[in-house]
Amino acid sequence: MIKHMNEHGAMDLFDDLVVGLKGNAEQGTRAAMTSIGLVKARPNVASIIVGICHSIAGADGKLVAEEQAEIEEIARHLGVSNDVGAIVDASE
Repeated sequence: MIKHMNEHGAMDLFDDLVVGLKGNAEQGTRAAMTSIGLVKARPNVASIIVGICHSIAGADGKLVAEEQAEIEEIARHLGVSNDVGAIVDASE
């Protein structure tokens, strides 16, 4: 599914996942992790996703403990580093 997705499809998927998270956090989290897990076999893409999570979480100028914990969980789920420096190296 994600392999052939354009930017509009990606935004639709993101919107659907956000609605799911707001509707039922537990079920929404499972659905999000399932979707995110589709790139697990592509470590460079997985690292970029973790980097995007860092960017979104830090957009307000701070990274709170809850955001950091969620990013760490995503990185573990994908089997990649949560270290921003390592993420930059992986994407080059």
